[in-house]
Amino acid sequence: MRVPRVSTLIKFSNWLSGAKPAATRLSRRSLLKFGAVATSAIMLPRCTNPDNTWMHYEQGVSLYNAGYYQEAAQEFGLYNNAYLDSLKANSYFDPESAKQSLYLTAKIYDKKLQQYPEAAASYQLALDCFPDAGSAENATFRLGDIYYRELAEYDLAIEKFELYLEDFSYEANQAPQAVINIADIYQHCLNKLAKAVEAYQRFIDNYSDEFKKETLFCYKTIGKLSEQLENYEQAAIAYQGYLELCQDETRAEKITLKVIDIYENILTDYESAVEMMKYYIGRFPQSEQNKQMQMKIAELYYYELKNYEQALKEYYLLLNNYEINNDTYILGCIADIYIYKLEQLDKGIEILKLKLEKEGSIPYQRAQIQFHIGEAYEYFENYQEAANAYLAFLATVWDHYDLAPYLPKAIPHATEYMEWYCSNYNCINIWENK
Repeated sequence: MRVPRVSTLIKFSNWLSGAKPAATRLSRRSLLKFGAVATSAIMLPRCTNPDNTWMHYEQGVSLYNAGYYQEAAQEFGLYNNAYLDSLKANSYFDPESAKQSLYLTAKIYDKKLQQYPEAAASYQLALDCFPDAGSAENATFRLGDIYYRELAEYDLAIEKFELYLEDFSYEANQAPQAVINIADIYQHCLNKLAKAVEAYQRFIDNYSDEFKKETLFCYKTIGKLSEQLENYEQAAIAYQGYLELCQDETRAEKITLKVIDIYENILTDYESAVEMMKYYIGRFPQSEQNKQMQMKIAELYYYELKNYEQALKEYYLLLNNYEINNDTYILGCIADIYIYKLEQLDKGIEILKLKLEKEGSIPYQRAQIQFHIGEAYEYFENYQEAANAYLAFLATVWDHYDLAPYLPKAIPHATEYMEWYCSNYNCINIWENK
């Protein structure tokens, strides 16, 4: 057994005992009127101390069982002093009764009297004297809890909770709560958010299989704290851990959208953003946002990831799986990919002509498509077809001044129609002025 410094322990015990004059203490005979209480709630160990100090212990037990907790604490304090004196004198003292007296003194101050400074000192004294006692585990945890919840001594609280984990391992009964307490102190009491994140992660690493609800809380809290710390990658990872466990679909949907926003707009990690968008569509198939989400997926593949083959697949998926009010825009994107990215002119023109058919009798939109067909042929240096397409555009543009900006490019390429160009030159100048 580790023997503490005697002088230190004596100071502790003298302070705790608050010894009363003998005349004010109840006699042993008067205590017996309570009805043999000495052998009920607490059993007396056989005491073999060489003097009468055991009487303080016996009276302390009797008073405790009778509900006289302040007096009991004082009697145990006297007995504790005698034990500390024996350590100083290197004389024999019954260790079992001393151990029980020390831990019971702490319990009285803590649970019965709610005198927490005295309770903390008593627990520390008991642990210093008997660190291997059966009550040591609970006493160590309770000491941390008193510093945390009752005395607001947060650094000491963390120290005691960490000591609890070190001495009794992460498998101890109250270890999960000790880790949560450490995290909570760092977060709410000390405002050390990075330390709080580390503690919450410790809980996940050690208890995620056993404590699902608490693990869910830890993941979400890590996500929030990481956002405050502007560690967005860590936040996204934590939120994804939350999603794996969360069965509340309303909350899960909000968190998923948050992760998408982090990847797309903050981290500009478009591959991860696309992955989360697909996850969203798969998990929430009835969401009204799925069509918009599918459009984003296609556009990210096209404009950001430059994965044109995959972009085509996503655009076609959008056309096939969703009701699209204006599918001609999507057809235009598909055509642009075929023509300018994959250089498949025939396929691109086929899509543009399909788009032309869908526009029906809307002259303005048909004219725009004809112009884009002309651009496509011109890009591949097929000037004859380009001129034909530009002519089709010019045949429509007369009544649509909004299309005037297209004219400077369309008209010169329709070289075989110079007569038309000359006869309408004045009109073109009017459009340009507008």
